[in-house]
Amino acid sequence: MGEIIDAAQKLQAMLGGLVLLIHHSGKDQSRGLRGHSSLNAALDASIEVVKLDNRREWRMDKSKDGKDDAGKAFRLQVVEVGNHEDGDPITSCVVVPDDSEQQFRRILPPKSGNQKIAWDALGEALRKAGDGRPNGAPDSLPIGRPAITLESAVNAIRERLACDPKRKTERAQQALTGLNARGLIRVEEGLVWVT
Repeated sequence: MGEIIDAAQKLQAMLGGLVLLIHHSGKDQSRGLRGHSSLNAALDASIEVVKLDNRREWRMDKSKDGKDDAGKAFRLQVVEVGNHEDGDPITSCVVVPDDSEQQFRRILPPKSGNQKIAWDALGEALRKAGDGRPNGAPDSLPIGRPAITLESAVNAIRERLACDPKRKTERAQQALTGLNARGLIRVEEGLVWVT
């Protein structure tokens, strides 16, 4: 990572301009950029692009000299850019503002209580699950997003709760309901995944 950062800085100095690196988050999106933390530390700015259902937004995740958390909703509009030899259209996408949708809310993970325990247990269970698509997964599950069954989620959370054993299932379900209501997870057709 150090070599990549050094090369990007040299390229920026040679060009006298902007060097843009494209990266992705890990499976646990709440942990930010995947990989070595020196990359984020070396950036002047970081823009995160998020998608939820059909909505998209860019938001300023980090800005050395500006305001963090600025963002704007957008959509991708298909446009024709020409025609193939057989007459079929050649299409591409352009980014256009989307003022019809409410701006995304940055939702912070819980910091304490049963929801925090549930959030941590889910993160570990989802990492172990990998990114294979479960059989019968709904179309709303994004490609490559790990998901586990609701039963597995409840069991993973139950093990970590410090309460009366008779109440663990109920408390685990309540924590999942709370995370779902906050928009941190999605529960659909017996599966659970991070939004």
